[in-house]
Amino acid sequence: MENNHVRELLTTIPFFKGLSKSHIKSLEHASVIKSFRSGHMLFLCGDPANCLYVLLEGEVSVENMSLNGRVTVLSTLSSGDVIGELALLDGGERSASVRVLQPSKLLVIKRRVFLDVISDDTAFLLSLIKTIIQRLRRTNQQIEYFVSQSLQDRLVIFLLGQCSHENDICSLSQKEIAERLSASREKINICLKALKDKNYISTGRRQIKIINREALETYIHHIA
Repeated sequence: MENNHVRELLTTIPFFKGLSKSHIKSLEHASVIKSFRSGHMLFLCGDPANCLYVLLEGEVSVENMSLNGRVTVLSTLSSGDVIGELALLDGGERSASVRVLQPSKLLVIKRRVFLDVISDDTAFLLSLIKTIIQRLRRTNQQIEYFVSQSLQDRLVIFLLGQCSHENDICSLSQKEIAERLSASREKINICLKALKDKNYISTGRRQIKIINREALETYIHHIA
């Protein structure tokens, strides 16, 4: 992709807001756009941090694996989100794994050039610190949420988040939903059946349709 296109992309990402034209130019020359298929591991926990990723299209999940092999999805990231900035700063290892959920296009920026830019721009460095703190807070909230809520509660919240009022359809498979909620497909199937028995949803091949949004929103209100 041409450099001027990369430059345009960088200026539209909130994370880079406020950078000077010269710094944007430095980043564009140290960047490359790559495409990844669903299921690809962008990096694993413990990998060296040698680049920064900017998600241009698609969706990825940030995950941790316990000693017994259970995968916990800490968060999902979508277009415009920045990936891997924490380890990039301290030069340490990746603190989590990142897996591609949908075919994705990412901008990859070399670590050395990125560090040169932030060391030369105090305002951007302060903005970066603020972004990292906000990310850590969201992660903590996510962990609290997974500990305190039942799988059924999390599933209802997830479905409402996936479906808009204009289109009450979630086009994810049970396996994909299970991965996002750190559960087994069998348990997701049981929870979906319970919601279906109450006529809250209907299910089809790779499709879940909300047929009683008001009831689900009332359900959420009671568990909030």
